[in-house]
Amino acid sequence: MLTEKDGKYTIEVPKNSVLTFACVGYYAKQATVTETTTLDILLVQNPDELNTIMTIAD
Repeated sequence: MLTEKDGKYTIEVPKNSVLTFACVGYYAKQATVTETTTLDILLVQNPDELNTIMTIAD
């Protein structure tokens, strides 16, 4: 998925779907899709993960 320069994006999911938003260094947040067409999600920093290093190899 690509976002616009301000972070906005579009996704189509069935009603009552549960979306999980996550990013390294932040607490994950879940949101249930209802009749609302716009969700404003704010992730909060997780200070415990700020010192974590993740390595992924292929």
